[in-house]
Amino acid sequence: MNKDSKLIELSCKEVLMNIVKESKSLDKKLSFFQKTLLFDKIKEMKYEKVIGLLFNEGVEVTSEQKREFESKTKKVAKYGTAAVAGSYGAKKVSDIITNKKLNALKGLKDKLNTTINFSQNADEIAKAKQKLVQVDGQIKELGKQTLKRSGKFAKFIPKYAKGASGKGVKGAIAAVAGLYLFRKLSDPCVRKNLGNKQAQTACKMEAIKKVVSQIKTDMGKCSGAADPVKCRQKLSKELIKWQTKYQQYLVQMNQSKKNK
Repeated sequence: MNKDSKLIELSCKEVLMNIVKESKSLDKKLSFFQKTLLFDKIKEMKYEKVIGLLFNEGVEVTSEQKREFESKTKKVAKYGTAAVAGSYGAKKVSDIITNKKLNALKGLKDKLNTTINFSQNADEIAKAKQKLVQVDGQIKELGKQTLKRSGKFAKFIPKYAKGASGKGVKGAIAAVAGLYLFRKLSDPCVRKNLGNKQAQTACKMEAIKKVVSQIKTDMGKCSGAADPVKCRQKLSKELIKWQTKYQQYLVQMNQSKKNK
């Protein structure tokens, strides 16, 4: 597993643990000890299963689907979360899973149309038309399935976190991308300063500044998202989380200076 894949895996697991941690429903059902065991279970969970719990209605993803998800996450971290914060409210990450099949069907449809328009063989044209009806039906059905998954997505409850907040899962893609960007920026600096907690805290604070800056930039792009209001709401929530985390590190930094 390369470094980027490992960072995304850690980010996914942290997001899933945060969903469990923030779930009021789970607080009523599980003791502190039981939630601790659940956190340990998530840490040990297979990477493909974690992605499935967050983004594929609990179904473990394949290696190919995992690579597509990682590619999407890196693009989000590089080019901004505005695109997914709004549009994923309608399409969700299930699009990652269905895109390959949809593209294959569209390619087949193009070939059939070519046969219908240019073939000189009447029998061949008839078969192509018959097949085209089937392909159009499959494309339509695939679209319905994607929308159906989207509708269920917010209500989906992970198998190992029954009762967790659906809204937490729904906004997970922006959270994963933010954590991935934070880790990618801070980890090399932290490793260079092993044994120096103050310097490591400074590394993390600097990384958070860049993540916050990215989120603010993305918020200005929400007008172009599929759902501008949801886009801003989700990004605002992420912004508050990172600003709070920055303040926590700032307190640690000031405390360590006093103790010197």
